[in-house]
Amino acid sequence: MNLNKLPEIPWYMDLGAKARNLYRDCPLDIKNEISFFLDHGYVVLKNSLPPERIESARNAFYRHKKKYANIYARHADVNGLQRRIVNLHMALYEFQDIFSLNTRALKIQDYLFQSPSTCFTSLTFESGSEQSIHRDSPYFTTTPEYYYLGVWVALERVDHLNGALEIYDGGHLVHEVDRFEIFERYYKYGDQIDQMDPRLWADYQQATIESCIAKGLEKKIVPMEPGDTLIWHPHLPHGGSAISSQGRSRLSIVNHVVPSGVPVSGLNVFYRNSNPPDSVNYGYMNHADRNFLIHKNVEFQHADPQPANEFRN
Repeated sequence: MNLNKLPEIPWYMDLGAKARNLYRDCPLDIKNEISFFLDHGYVVLKNSLPPERIESARNAFYRHKKKYANIYARHADVNGLQRRIVNLHMALYEFQDIFSLNTRALKIQDYLFQSPSTCFTSLTFESGSEQSIHRDSPYFTTTPEYYYLGVWVALERVDHLNGALEIYDGGHLVHEVDRFEIFERYYKYGDQIDQMDPRLWADYQQATIESCIAKGLEKKIVPMEPGDTLIWHPHLPHGGSAISSQGRSRLSIVNHVVPSGVPVSGLNVFYRNSNPPDSVNYGYMNHADRNFLIHKNVEFQHADPQPANEFRN
């Protein structure tokens, strides 16, 4: 991908996006989904993957969990469930299928990007995250900005009891908060910053939530069935709802997707303390005609790396 060919701002970030030519010219078979996405900041594709594909992925996960029980046990919660496994798709081909063979979801991603969608990273959740509502941008800053989508596939039923996605419906239309004012609370331009500084994350997310509340937006739970796919806008405030049915699993996969060749950075670029990269040297692999960024390791909650080539079923 020649980054110079990407518009500086994706067309779906335009608050008047439904008046743009790209919406008017949208293929009829995905126009309803694109319309919902532009209005609400997300869209759910019902039964986007067949039951046999979902069952295959689910079975692959539980075989893998049994085979490497000693490793999984180190990171299990009190109910024996996993909250966050990073890039497990690098060890499970069935998880790669969930992205590469999700034809309808890919068509929507490609149209939004105006470029083929690529899997940058993945997260696997056997249990709900219960993560507070947030925007992903500080830790997922693309160059150009906002060339990113979240793609969540349910492998089991997800509802208000086991930690469904929680969103501010329409929150993607709330303008960006003053991130630079937040940065200057703690740093001066040019300072070396802690890439995991919790203050920068917390203040940004709090300001975003306050903006949503000021607009009169309400939080909403999004239930899903196995085989459903949810695609969310890069500016959608989202999180994991509280789990009231403790011990009940909620197996799902989130793919973080970008156009091929798009650099992804963190807090330093998001707060403009460092210049954004103008190129990348990422390595890619291809599975079923879709590119995946190559990751050498699978991690549990961003720790305990396991070499992907040795960590297979």
